[in-house]
Amino acid sequence: MTDAGDTVARVDAEALQREALGAIEAASTPSELDEVRVRYVGRSSDLKLALREVRDRETGMALNAVREAIEEAVANRQAELERAELDRALTEDVVDVTLPGDDLRLGHLHPITQTRRQIEDAFIGLGYEVRDDREVETTEYNFDKLAFDPWHPARSHRATFFFDESHVLRTETSPSQIHALQEREPPIYMVSIGRCYRRDAIDATHYPIFHQFEGLAVDRGLTLSDLKGTLLHVMRALYGPDRRVRFRTHYFPFTEPSIEPDVSCGICGGEGCRDRARGAAQVRLPGHPSPLGGRPSRAEAVLRVPVSWLRDYVPLEMPLEELATRLSISTAEIEGVERRGVPDEDGNLGLFRIGKVVEAEKHPNADRLQLCRVDVGEGEPRQIVCGAWNFGAGATVAVALPGAVLPGGLKLDRRKVRGELSDGMILAEDELELGSDHSEIMVLPDTEAGTPLADVLPLVDDVLLVESTGNRPDLLSIYGIAREVAALYDLELAPAPGVDPEPAGDEPVDITVDDFAGCPRYIGRLFREVTVGPSPVWLKTRLHSAGMRPISNVVDATNYVMLALGNPLHAFDLSALAGAKIIVRRAKPDETIRTLDGVERRLQEPDLVIADAEGAVAIAGI
Repeated sequence: MTDAGDTVARVDAEALQREALGAIEAASTPSELDEVRVRYVGRSSDLKLALREVRDRETGMALNAVREAIEEAVANRQAELERAELDRALTEDVVDVTLPGDDLRLGHLHPITQTRRQIEDAFIGLGYEVRDDREVETTEYNFDKLAFDPWHPARSHRATFFFDESHVLRTETSPSQIHALQEREPPIYMVSIGRCYRRDAIDATHYPIFHQFEGLAVDRGLTLSDLKGTLLHVMRALYGPDRRVRFRTHYFPFTEPSIEPDVSCGICGGEGCRDRARGAAQVRLPGHPSPLGGRPSRAEAVLRVPVSWLRDYVPLEMPLEELATRLSISTAEIEGVERRGVPDEDGNLGLFRIGKVVEAEKHPNADRLQLCRVDVGEGEPRQIVCGAWNFGAGATVAVALPGAVLPGGLKLDRRKVRGELSDGMILAEDELELGSDHSEIMVLPDTEAGTPLADVLPLVDDVLLVESTGNRPDLLSIYGIAREVAALYDLELAPAPGVDPEPAGDEPVDITVDDFAGCPRYIGRLFREVTVGPSPVWLKTRLHSAGMRPISNVVDATNYVMLALGNPLHAFDLSALAGAKIIVRRAKPDETIRTLDGVERRLQEPDLVIADAEGAVAIAGI
């Protein structure tokens, strides 16, 4: 085995810098320059390996200085090569603007006609019949025979063009399928294509007239594979034979099971480029800009799944990108993967450590600052100036050393604060993206000074952004996602988390449900001698990564269970409930409730509320 310090020991910083600068200067083309860059500062270079393994501050600072000098030289040389190429192009690539241009052909097919013929040719090649049925349709075929509910918005005059109560401009091409099924017995292979009409406001992606095509295949022995093969053929006929196509599970009430195709970008091939028409296409374009979805994330519709939390329930041995793609194809749409926390590169994590406060006293030149001496496992304590007062000598704290890079990109330096040297930073939770509180520093459980902070706190975490479909409520929890991953990869799923505490006594909760249609079941349990206070750092970190604001140990515990198991909970203070009871009922006329934002809101009578003996205390389901 090779000792971790071998790579550090064999790197001569000054010689390496001289050699790299000479190679950079000798590079005459961008490709040669890139080879030099990879050789000296690439991920597998001796310099990068040494930076990952360095353990003392002086060596780390020296190697970082070499890296910065090499990267600056690469950038300067690249700019020189680009200027030289521009000068060459301006002098050699001459265009005679007096020559006539290419002749323009007069007359051509309309782009919609061209696209329509492409679609028709693709389906005709598979043996399908092409139908273009009537655009004026009866409400019977446009709505009734397609199982539209009587209250469906499409039946409104505000959404559909009506001639009279029985005739409309068709809102989709689906009635053609009904006509085909009534005209003959299966087998049926048909595609309906043509104009449709809806009362949409005109904007960049909507117009009252649009073109649609949809197919129908009815035969013995058809499987989902036949559908996938048909869509693969059509997508490649439309977007090119080299396009990559994948299929994801999709929920649509009229077609179950449903799948939705993604087609790789025709410009970048799916590698990632600027999306100039995001949201304008019905077919999603992965690679604009990430391979896991083509539209911006909608935070209100997304479950945030911290990967470190997911690992508590199922072993994740596969690459994260593979997991995200597999889930997106088979289970639910993955809007993206978000990296949170401290940058994990160039040995940065090694600059975050557990510290023991040896001394803490008032700064001699500032009333609101503390002057501390903190043991970070180096033998001699470091002097650090801190603005928080919620700790003292003997406290265990999180410390960032000079040279450390915080989540926002801020690089710490050794500097003087009001005349006293500050050789590091004692950290609050928001400075590590572990929470939102900046009023106090984190006081941690007793841990040996100098312990890497990453061994104690999740300094780096990835978060899956999961948008489940309406028919999969089982995916609205971390454990539900873990169950799905275990099934996809045939992995062992941990037992459902949590235990039921033994009851301290037989004290039933007084609950009355007045509206069983709105709430068929409501249960509660009484806990006494509860102390309300702050939650531990690990719990606040998980809630923060999952998109919830930590409040107190009682509230955080209910939110934690809701996220883990998908079971909504709420904690009430029994002494604050009038009559010490819970009533589930509809709102009374002119009843109001004060919400957490301090606003007095008037309730509507259909609203379901949780009330005590005097009035509503919560809105059900909110």
